[in-house]
Amino acid sequence: MRRIAELVGVSHAALSRHFATKDELLTAVLERSDAANGAAIATDGDPLSELDAFARLVSANGEHRALVALLLTMAAEASDPDHPARTFMAARYARTVENVSHLLVDAGAAGQTRLFSPAEAEFEARAFVALMDGLQLQWLLDPRIDLASTVATAYAAIRDRWVSGPEASRR
Repeated sequence: MRRIAELVGVSHAALSRHFATKDELLTAVLERSDAANGAAIATDGDPLSELDAFARLVSANGEHRALVALLLTMAAEASDPDHPARTFMAARYARTVENVSHLLVDAGAAGQTRLFSPAEAEFEARAFVALMDGLQLQWLLDPRIDLASTVATAYAAIRDRWVSGPEASRR
């Protein structure tokens, strides 16, 4: 906390008035990042465009290595039921899966993708989030991986399956 205070140009006491622990501070960083990301992917109500924007956002994370490392580290640490960020991380994943699930159901209803039942949409959302996080983790471990290209290629395959699924072909 002292080093962070020094880096941002405030006293340790000033930083401690706002954040009692380093985990509180790091959680606040992630909350702020999530808010900015949510605004960045919001579209005019077109569900497939919003899913595309989500994938582009993950692709762009190559510009934010430290933030990706923080997110994935906190996610792993929060698997401990006693971790201070557990509530935040569990809610974050639940919210992300729910949002992607709703977008898939809405995209199907709009004729943009095949139709998904709520259970299918939830599975697809969980798999999508797991793939994106897994690719980012692999990139953290091996920076030679072109994150943007890898995410774009993976998303294109998923999107094609969503769009070209069995029900979409009957329309």
